[in-house]
Amino acid sequence: MPNMQPTLERSHVVDAAALHPDLGRGLPANYFRACAAARHELKSLLSSYLQLRHDLYLLSNTSHGLVTVAAGLAHDGIILDASSSPYPGYAALAPLPQTATGRRVRLLTHVDPLSGVVADLASGIQQPIVLDAAQSFGTIGRHADIARAEIFICPLHKHVGIAPGLGLLGLRPDLIVPGLKSYAAAAEQGTAYLPLLRQALDEIERHNGNLVNTLTFNVDKGFRSVLDNMGITLLTPNAELLPFVCLRGPLPGRLVDECLKHNLSTKHFVAQNIIRISGAKRGALHSIPDDRTVDLLAALRSVFTHPISGGS
Repeated sequence: MPNMQPTLERSHVVDAAALHPDLGRGLPANYFRACAAARHELKSLLSSYLQLRHDLYLLSNTSHGLVTVAAGLAHDGIILDASSSPYPGYAALAPLPQTATGRRVRLLTHVDPLSGVVADLASGIQQPIVLDAAQSFGTIGRHADIARAEIFICPLHKHVGIAPGLGLLGLRPDLIVPGLKSYAAAAEQGTAYLPLLRQALDEIERHNGNLVNTLTFNVDKGFRSVLDNMGITLLTPNAELLPFVCLRGPLPGRLVDECLKHNLSTKHFVAQNIIRISGAKRGALHSIPDDRTVDLLAALRSVFTHPISGGS
């Protein structure tokens, strides 16, 4: 006799051991396949619009990337040392025990978030370069430098501005680190939140692929000198084509509101007595940098008694 047992369409079955039925409402039945497709499309678009030649792994954030890199490199006999990172949360990480090979590499911060000092990626740094590109990824002046790093980590909520809760780990294809590659693949394969992936794809479409922050500040010696006379130290070097500057000193509290009037934002690092002033304007890698130093000067003029002027 023919089998009279009812058959279940696999595409309509929700496995509670994989995705609880209560979470499946409004989501596709083939949830994990849809996530994989969205993840693949997102990485393809990022590679295209940002001219990335690395193999990409889509993770949750920069910290997720850092932990994955540390574990994967340890499997390959390489210890990652983050102790020199300017980010306290990374600097406090105790390095893993020494490996039999004795090989160690340092986490290199591409652009220091507390000063704007840019690391030299071509000065004989111990290989491979593991680059924290959080402050440079997707910036008009520094994004191209990332190609020099064998490994980079970055978030997707800063300068590319497509979604919080997503980050990238990039590995140069010719890098021989089988342990790291296996760890990266495992880290990426965890359950993702499909609406977040779709949000990121929607943002890329909404902005027509303009994922680069083209805003820059080009402060000069005259500006720096005037600030020095007021007891304000400009920590960011000249001519670095960065979308932010870092200041230290007795900065008036109303500077925050004045910056907002000029579409600039501020972040106060209280312990270091540093204020970072930044801005953003969308464009592409071939766009012309948008120098907003005039707006920065206007915001500062409005809060200081003495006028600030440019000029060298």
